[in-house]
Amino acid sequence: MTQRGKVTLTQIAQISGVSKATVSLILNGNKENAFAPDTVKKVLETASVLGYRKNKEQLFENKEIWILAEALYREEQLRLFQSLQIMAQKRACPMLLYITSFSPQREQWFWDHINPKNVLGVICLMPPRKIDSARNIAEKIPIVTLVSQKNHPIGDQVLINYSQSGAMLAHYLIAQGHRCIGWIGLRSSKPVYAAFSELFSQTGKDSLVLNEFLEDDYISSRELWQWSTQIAAKMQSRGTTAIICSSTVIAYGVIDYLKSRKVAIPEQCAVLTFGDPQLQRFSVPITIVDQHEDLAAKTLFELLMDRSAAVYHRIPAGVSTVEYVCDFTEENLFPLIDEAE
Repeated sequence: MTQRGKVTLTQIAQISGVSKATVSLILNGNKENAFAPDTVKKVLETASVLGYRKNKEQLFENKEIWILAEALYREEQLRLFQSLQIMAQKRACPMLLYITSFSPQREQWFWDHINPKNVLGVICLMPPRKIDSARNIAEKIPIVTLVSQKNHPIGDQVLINYSQSGAMLAHYLIAQGHRCIGWIGLRSSKPVYAAFSELFSQTGKDSLVLNEFLEDDYISSRELWQWSTQIAAKMQSRGTTAIICSSTVIAYGVIDYLKSRKVAIPEQCAVLTFGDPQLQRFSVPITIVDQHEDLAAKTLFELLMDRSAAVYHRIPAGVSTVEYVCDFTEENLFPLIDEAE
């Protein structure tokens, strides 16, 4: 039962039957090879039952949050990381970003070099590939992972519901009367596209979804813009009345092509893209789907803080203890007009 008021080290020591110094060493993580496992377990469990929490200064003192990512070049990845940076700065918590560049060897280095004494916790912006190594760390400090599918086997997870995002897009365009849709995307947008096309294709025999994906996500903005204008030309020749762009750069390319051909936007061809509506500025009406990277980052960060603040936060290997879902609603789909033009 949680005790009212502030829980002291002396109270924990008295109930556990050990000295106050022992309690202090154990609660501050200085317990490896210093105390019997039964003593460590008794102190941690007593502190948990009494509701002991480290104060903010103790929690953050000389400890970092480590962030693991395979890459950080897509717009949604950058928005997510920037949101995490802002939250860490507000909490005066140092943050280290490590990018594996899709290399298993680099990821293994990451797990091998984590010192639980100095690291508050780990945020994974993608599911780890080195499951056993990650699970070993999860037994010492909390790990929170951003996932697109449920039941990830390590720690806590924040689920980005790409299927709902795709379904939301399909419902919106069907309601607008569109029957021929184009999708121009990077490889990373395929999960959203799959949900969208499955639902949209059910509208009838006259429905048509054209798609073009760039398999190599490593491409300059200029090259991406040029590619998108070429694909927009192909799709316009097929009679598309709406084109969905998986990035802002692609959207600019599509818009530039349509304007060069004097195609009215959105009357003759609507343009849709993903991003933060508060940050985007376009010269024509365009529909923006907000995937709430800021909400995903906030959920990841606060979940990690909650886990770190609890003294007894050990997560059983292979068990996903908490699932947080960041959903999308139709209210987040709206036209944004640049009044300057």
